[in-house]
Amino acid sequence: MEELTHFLSCDWGTSSFRLKLVELPNLRVVGTAKSDEGNAATFAKWQETKQPEEQRLGFYLNILRGHVGAIEKEFGRPIPGCQS
Repeated sequence: MEELTHFLSCDWGTSSFRLKLVELPNLRVVGTAKSDEGNAATFAKWQETKQPEEQRLGFYLNILRGHVGAIEKEFGRPIPGCQS
């Protein structure tokens, strides 16, 4: 098993979204993604799509993947264990 060198910390609040890539063991933030796509705005966007309930998870995951991709671009390489 590979040793853990980084982890993602996410705060997806009502009004904003914040994702950080944190380096271990020093807990240094090496990448960030922020937006106004909080839970309220994301839910409203999902409702506008009129997708069935069973597609909501995929909708949210696509938004999360976009933010992970932005951090990977900033970080300069793929994040192990993430598929953006």
